[in-house]
Amino acid sequence: ERVRAAEEQIASVDADLREADCPRTRVLGKDRFCNRYWWFERNAMPHGGLPDSSTYDAGYANGRIWVQGPDEMERTGYIDVSEQDKKMYYQRFQMTPEERKKVEEGSTRLFDANQWGFYDTPEDVDMLLGWLDTRGVRELKLKKELNLQRETIAERMEARKADLAPREKSEEP
Repeated sequence: ERVRAAEEQIASVDADLREADCPRTRVLGKDRFCNRYWWFERNAMPHGGLPDSSTYDAGYANGRIWVQGPDEMERTGYIDVSEQDKKMYYQRFQMTPEERKKVEEGSTRLFDANQWGFYDTPEDVDMLLGWLDTRGVRELKLKKELNLQRETIAERMEARKADLAPREKSEEP
């Protein structure tokens, strides 16, 4: 009983700290291709958005996990590598880092930090969680963060989906 009460108190304080994290937006983590994952809904606002926002009554701020492509320095060090590094990588994986990125990301591949994608369903988040390889530090951190917030993320995604669903004519204002 005391443990459960302490866990609830920790969760409450954690939620307050997340809402009060005003100085800057923090990334959830990065994947093996140095793509950054963002959950903007948790930064300096309640999970459902600010009371004067257009989606507050629907219970979400944006209901998506945003993915930003790698910045130039990361591309240069991890994806765009020297010919010698490409050969060594090819011996290990039977493809270059760029080819692996193309295969694993498919048509949704993000080339640089100016390109963005998103996940907007709990099922997509679950597929992402299954894809992450926790042997690496980047993906271990990302998976931990996603698992910690998975329920809240799914709730906001479902709220967004319900809010944007076509309404019957009788439901329209």
